[in-house]
Amino acid sequence: MQSSYRLTGLRFPAKACHRCRLEGRAHGREGCQNYSLSCVTTVQPPSSDHLKLYQAPVASTPADPSRAELPSEVEQLCHAFSEVTGYRLRYVETDEPSFDPTLEWSAPVNPGVGASPGQLRMDRLVTPRHRSQADRDQAAERLLDSLAQLISDKNQASTSLVEREAELATCVPVIPHSSEAAKLAERLRAVLQGGAESLDCQAAGVYLLDDATSQLKLRAMWGLSESRLTDPPRPLAAAIADLEALAGHAVVLENDLLFDSWQVPESCAAAVCVPLATPTTILGTLWLFSAQARDFNSQETNLVEILAGRIAAELERDILLREGRQNRSAKHQLAEAAELVNDSLPNIPPTIEGWDIAAQVTTPADSNIPLRQFYGWSSSEDESLYLVLAGVNQPGLSSTLKAAELRAAWRTEICQQDAPAALVDRLATSLTTDFSANRESSLAHIQIAAEQSLVRFSTLGEIGAMLVRDGQASWLSPNNVEDEFGVAMASGEVEVRLARGDMLIFLVSDGAIELLSERLLEEVSSTLNSPSTASAESVASRLVARITDSPVTNHETCRGVLVLRAR
Repeated sequence: MQSSYRLTGLRFPAKACHRCRLEGRAHGREGCQNYSLSCVTTVQPPSSDHLKLYQAPVASTPADPSRAELPSEVEQLCHAFSEVTGYRLRYVETDEPSFDPTLEWSAPVNPGVGASPGQLRMDRLVTPRHRSQADRDQAAERLLDSLAQLISDKNQASTSLVEREAELATCVPVIPHSSEAAKLAERLRAVLQGGAESLDCQAAGVYLLDDATSQLKLRAMWGLSESRLTDPPRPLAAAIADLEALAGHAVVLENDLLFDSWQVPESCAAAVCVPLATPTTILGTLWLFSAQARDFNSQETNLVEILAGRIAAELERDILLREGRQNRSAKHQLAEAAELVNDSLPNIPPTIEGWDIAAQVTTPADSNIPLRQFYGWSSSEDESLYLVLAGVNQPGLSSTLKAAELRAAWRTEICQQDAPAALVDRLATSLTTDFSANRESSLAHIQIAAEQSLVRFSTLGEIGAMLVRDGQASWLSPNNVEDEFGVAMASGEVEVRLARGDMLIFLVSDGAIELLSERLLEEVSSTLNSPSTASAESVASRLVARITDSPVTNHETCRGVLVLRAR
């Protein structure tokens, strides 16, 4: 950094040379050599009160090719300026100072932060054109339009800056006091006292509406007897002054002549009543009482309304802090419930010879609702393996509780080791009569026979079943299982024998399967094209990711996948 003299009192004739303007040279009475016009400059030594530091010049660098292009509004302005004035105005992308003596004027564009992106330079047109008055009028209109556009853009940028700064101000964390209720009472009393004393009033009271908006109760006061807090609430229907204030008008009573008609709540000589409200909610009214008969002018009434706004802000802050504490507690409880649900899922895949089995259930990353879909498996005495994939296709926390009921019912029924169709029928009956998780429930119960490649399954609700055979993936439905795939189906139970490399995939996902049926088939096919990733685990992961990333998937959609691969 190096210091320089501060130039003040610069006075240049209208046609002083550009070099003199930039270098601040004083020609005295000899005149400027370029234009033969006097150019007077006053140079003052550095002042202790006005010290400016300038950065040392740096070596010139080539223009950055990534520099943003000149906005079209500036191009239009330069063109319109040249047409009207006869001077050529142009924008040059450079941060180097110019000492071109042919220029009439130049100035760097100040971005506010960082180096200047360029300069505006002005010189005369070489061959000025003679135009009609109509052409000059049109050129002036274009110049004014360009100026109006720039002013509009500047105002919009200023408005956006103010709004952004206000948003950033709300990012400051609010730390509640350990005894917030007592502190709120003290703050309200202090605000009421300060406002009342500044307006030469002897008492003030805050009257808030009840939940039914039918009564007004004194909740905070200054200058009144403490016993007034124990008085019963006032009916809103009879409080004429309060009703008028709640309608948005300030009520000023200069003396006690009309106190009975307006139902003033306290004994005094003069009073003023204003509404107490936030931008979205009406809270009640604010009263200020004076011991002497007096008038409240418009300036004093405005101060009372500002006082009401401060009290409303204090009340709203307390409400938000209380809701924030409740939300934090609820989020903590939901996190614990989600952890409990996740821990209840089996984390070790079943080990059965000749099979590769994987399952995944997940919920959106930004959702704090515990899982409402589950999977599980259980072995039988005859070495058969029973598996389940189920869920409740309903948003909200209640679906998690219904999913827990469904899981308990499945665990109870699996002990009897019946055929899949019989078990699902009993589950459907139980859900209809004994449990709340009935119409929204989806379930697939699968049985893998011991030492065979035979799979039997039965489904309930919205479950998608996909068969992958010979590298081709196809959905199974009651209309095509026998005709196209040679799969047996009887009494609501599907029986399919898988060859080595075949897959049977079950999906449940809140109605998203039907919307994504073709995309899911494509995802399975692309996975099978990569032998290194064609495991049951990789297929399950990619299908869950496909449902998650789809734009048609609902924000609260949960999803579950169960993959059986014969090997």
